[in-house]
Amino acid sequence: MTKQFKNKHYFVPQKRPDSGCIPWGYEIILRAANVPGINFQTFQDDFDFDKYHQHGESGMNNFDTVSKAIMKRYPHVVLGTKIFSRGQGEDKLQFVEKYIGEIPRILVSICPEPDLNPKAFHIMPVLSSTNDSLVLLYSVKKANDAWQLDMLHMSKAEFVHKHDVGTDGCDVAFLDM
Repeated sequence: MTKQFKNKHYFVPQKRPDSGCIPWGYEIILRAANVPGINFQTFQDDFDFDKYHQHGESGMNNFDTVSKAIMKRYPHVVLGTKIFSRGQGEDKLQFVEKYIGEIPRILVSICPEPDLNPKAFHIMPVLSSTNDSLVLLYSVKKANDAWQLDMLHMSKAEFVHKHDVGTDGCDVAFLDM
């Protein structure tokens, strides 16, 4: 599941695994697109509204709140979001596939294990696809001057199923270019 890459300027680790997958994902797609004028040194800190979140409190991070804050600070950035209802997993998959290209430009919210923990969703950039599967970036670590990417290979049928049976993870976010 792990793959190593060298010299990929857009691979960065997630600073706060408990709260910051949304700002982490946005940072990756903005870096990948070489969007100018963004302070990536503080990006995840600036846009993780749940970094001081206390157990039991409602979280403030979601695609809408984080993307609006990013676009307010950086008006030259155009981010979009789209919500798919349960039963629209196939529509979500078709939408995601339109944004797959040479660089990651789309983030998906999906519950990796809906049968075990239907509320444990994760935000992940989509790196690529094949005829029958998607490659999602689960996490990034740096070791020995190389980025180690923990990638989740998910069949398209499984992606649709996980969307349709999960209780969270209905939306996607994307960079318009």
